[in-house]
Amino acid sequence: MCRRFDIKRAFTLVELLVVITIIGVLIALLLPAVQAAREAARRSQCNNHVKQISLGLLNYENNFRTLPPPCFLSAARPSWLIVIAPFLDQQAVYDRFKFGGGGNEYSDGRAECSEVFVPTLFCPSLTRDRDREAWEVNDGMYTAHYYGVMGPYGTNSYAGSPVAYTCAGTSESYGGYCAQGTMGFPGGGVVLAEIGDGTSNTSLVGELAWEGLDTRRSWVRGYYYNSTYGNLVFWARNVRYPINSRNTTTWTNTAFGSVHPGGCHFAMVDGSTRFLSDVIDMNVYLALASRNGQEVASPP
Repeated sequence: MCRRFDIKRAFTLVELLVVITIIGVLIALLLPAVQAAREAARRSQCNNHVKQISLGLLNYENNFRTLPPPCFLSAARPSWLIVIAPFLDQQAVYDRFKFGGGGNEYSDGRAECSEVFVPTLFCPSLTRDRDREAWEVNDGMYTAHYYGVMGPYGTNSYAGSPVAYTCAGTSESYGGYCAQGTMGFPGGGVVLAEIGDGTSNTSLVGELAWEGLDTRRSWVRGYYYNSTYGNLVFWARNVRYPINSRNTTTWTNTAFGSVHPGGCHFAMVDGSTRFLSDVIDMNVYLALASRNGQEVASPP
């Protein structure tokens, strides 16, 4: 009597290669979708950070009846970021900052404040080891990715007749500073009544978070003066060049931008946020940076 044996047929090499190919194609299709979903989540989180910062600025205005300047000219030289720290749930850091200190702006415990990581100040799409630490020598102090808007610089034909925006200190090596925005330098802040173009049509804070920027400093440090090079404002920028143009000709004219595809985030004075395209009409972009130029433009 013959005994039967069941022989299981194995995969052939061709069939195995087909299966591997199909799996590879599925992974290739899936990875971009996963990456896009992650970037969408990071972009949403970044937008939320801009929103929180704008609300912090508006809370500051509600308490002091004025928006903060980009920096204060006291000996401690605090930035606008440190003065709104209590409204970003950072009261302890604010309390540690020595506003009455003199001499070196990192003395009297202010360096310790710089070493505090505040998540709200960073775009999550940038890698932590490259852009989340200030480019100070051997100190590892944290920086930030959001800057105040000092104002527009250039000529705007949006209103029908050309409007020229001037910039003080244009002969200075650091690039000068505009004063027609919401954070014009120096000294005193802007009151809301001065924003004649409308709070929903005027930019307050913009994202400056692209790879390769080496002009970052400690987030608590607001101002530097050099008798040779002039005035340097750390946490506000002029609107002179297009979004994502990566222009670094001078410090204060560094272009706003991000690693998000297609543009970057801005907060308006009314607390709303906008993702402005890097192909926005330059006249509209300049008009949004002006608080009272009478060339009213609505953000796209």
